Amino acid sequence: QFGGGQNPFGDIFGFHQQRRQQYRNQDLNLETTITLEEAYKGKTLVDNVQLPSGKEQVLEIKIPPGIIAGQKLRLQGLGDDRTPQVPRGDLYVHINIQPHYLYQRAGDDLVCEMRISAWEAMLGKSVEIETLDNKKISVNIPAGTQPGATLRLTGYGMPNVQDPRFKGNIMMA
Repeated sequence: QFGGGQNPFGDIFGFHQQRRQQYRNQDLNLETTITLEEAYKGKTLVDNVQLPSGKEQVLEIKIPPGIIAGQKLRLQGLGDDRTPQVPRGDLYVHINIQPHYLYQRAGDDLVCEMRISAWEAMLGKSVEIETLDNKKISVNIPAGTQPGATLRLTGYGMPNVQDPRFKGNIMMA
């Protein structure tokens, strides 16, 4: 009879099955807010943070181009350090992005509302638009443009956070 759910064979063969829990200090969470331009270009934040142990730590946080609002960056091993001899937790930085006066983000695309009169839509018009990297682009609105039409400026949107070489579009509605 093998009482109490124990495995007698483990002891006979020289191994003992036992779960060992890895202890470490707690993870910490920070929050920061950046502009849409900073999300477009990427940004490095440097700041002093007071840890729960009372020690101060200088953090350098690299925010990649194209980061998405609500995304969290994980900085491994830079969290809580209160318990000595135990690995530190991780630090998670939650990213917020301020609303922009001209653009709204839709994935990697940037959407802007363009108001033109019925005459301008019928006859066509040239408008200038500024991109998030401060380039000025002249856009021709073709004659006969219908209400509710959307114009696409390919490759002028947000960089893809996974591969910043690829960019979304600017959608003028």
